[in-house]
Formats: sequence, structure tokens, C-alpha cells
Amino acid sequence: MKEFKKYTILYIEDDEGVRTVNSRFLSRMFNELYEAKDGQEGYKLYKKYHPDIILTDINMPKLDGISLSKKIREKDKNTKIIISTAFSDKSYLLDAIELNLEKYIIKPLTSRNLMPVLTKTIKD
Repeated sequence: MKEFKKYTILYIEDDEGVRTVNSRFLSRMFNELYEAKDGQEGYKLYKKYHPDIILTDINMPKLDGISLSKKIREKDKNTKIIISTAFSDKSYLLDAIELNLEKYIIKPLTSRNLMPVLTKTIKD
């Protein structure tokens, strides 16, 4: 887990309970964790801090994860973006493919499905 300490992560999740639990886990791993409750707040934090990795929910108020990723990709092709969702909707998947995302993870987030993705993300 030490290998993650030199990276920063922005975690965007609209469900407060889920965000709290996952933020505890992520804050132990990463040097810096930024948290947002929706895509709009997430975009502001992205512009302010330029994190190495963004882990975002898809279905959120104000700005969904796909729209947020598109907005970021307009100017930034390098920040690693991981999308999590409770849905395996094909239209979301097709949109996600075009955005050069690291991974599309089906919730719930667990160390079993998140750790391999985060490990791959920092090695690429």
C-alpha cells in the first residue's frame, strides 16, 4: 500500500454513507484525498488540485460521472479516471469507452474490486 502514498486521489460519490466508508479506506492509502458530493463540486476540486486519480460515481446530481469525465478530457488526457456505478447499462459503457477510462467498476466498491484497478492505474 506504500506505493500509493505518492499519489493524490479525488473521490466523488453522492451517497454520503458510501463516501464516508470508502474515504476512510482511501485516505489510509493515498497521500492526499479530496472528496466531493457531486460532479460539479468534483470538477471544482479537480481544477484546484489536479489529482493524479479520479474515482467517480456515474449517477450523481448536478453533473454525472460521464459528463464530468468528458469535461475533464476536453483539456486533460492524462489524469486517470475510474468510474463506479450500481448499473451495468450498455449506453453508459459505450460512453465510457470513448473517454479512455482506466476502469468501469460495478458497485459496491470493495478492496477486492478496487485494489487491482488502483494498482494498475499507478503502474501505467
